[in-house]
Amino acid sequence: MNLSSNTETVNMSAERLHALLSAFCDTESQAFQEVKKMADITPIENGFSFTVANMINGTVSLKESVPYSSVTYAINTDKKISGEATFLIQSLGDNSSNLQITTEAEVPFMLKAMLEKPMQQGMNQIVSRIKEMVEQQA
Repeated sequence: MNLSSNTETVNMSAERLHALLSAFCDTESQAFQEVKKMADITPIENGFSFTVANMINGTVSLKESVPYSSVTYAINTDKKISGEATFLIQSLGDNSSNLQITTEAEVPFMLKAMLEKPMQQGMNQIVSRIKEMVEQQA
């Protein structure tokens, strides 16, 4: 299942946005603290583990980081759902960038219809929340 979030324009340079998104797994980072507000997460080496509604347990770990362009996280769960989430960054100048999340997920056929809409909404919320977080820092 491949999904893409809305694209948001963020008032931050691609370099700084890349650094922020690469720090999701750093427990001291603001990004990690924001994720912790939205989900039950626990730090692990190179990532974090999570629980959703006491039903799904999984891990998120940094897979690839392309400077100022993208950050990809690998996601694995105990429900035979796995995949990647990539934050795509497009520089629009010194202090502005476009941000979008794309996912490629292996989801059992029976769960696809149930998960597609909530995943899409969640991705849009994450991009919007990152934009809000950046604007609050300004």
